[in-house]
Amino acid sequence: MARFFFDLREGAELHPDQDGTECAGLEAAASSARRLLGELARDRMRGEEYRTDVMVRDEAGETVFAATLTMVSARLGPQDPHKPLV
Repeated sequence: MARFFFDLREGAELHPDQDGTECAGLEAAASSARRLLGELARDRMRGEEYRTDVMVRDEAGETVFAATLTMVSARLGPQDPHKPLV
């Protein structure tokens, strides 16, 4: 098991992980980072836009994985069912 650190950036705020989490390897750490993004979006999304980044560092302090989640929502008027939304 190796220790990985999951630093979060929400807007201008950076939240460094001081404790870290033991994972079986980089793939397990990457999976944990993706899961964390989903949990953060569910728990913290307020309003119409939300963006958060997670940067995963190894025990040497090197960033070994990064992921970003951006969610944008907007109310829409009646749509033509045959016309794409975008």
